[in-house]
Amino acid sequence: MPSYDIPSQKGARNHNESRRFVCGPCGKKITLSKDMRVLKEKQISQIKQFKNPDYDVNNPVYPIGICNTCRNKLNKAEKTGDSSVLPAMLNYEDILLPKTTISGTDYTGHTC
Repeated sequence: MPSYDIPSQKGARNHNESRRFVCGPCGKKITLSKDMRVLKEKQISQIKQFKNPDYDVNNPVYPIGICNTCRNKLNKAEKTGDSSVLPAMLNYEDILLPKTTISGTDYTGHTC
């Protein structure tokens, strides 16, 4: 499993917690908790194979969630070898990350 730390607490989410509610492949917000899934190793490998070889869940710029639509499309792309079914992926590296997040964690990179 990926080694990202997600504390479970009530109240406002910090940056790491919020990363679960954004779909990595399409960048859309996952609004229903029942639809929220954290990326598994297989899906991370599929993203690296079909969309972005530099995708790194340990890098705070990348989301760690996946929506049902992208999960199904990644599986279809793997079975057929056709990556055209996948949505265009955002260039997360270009999104600036604040120096300090709500949780007080200092980052020197970007954010999603």
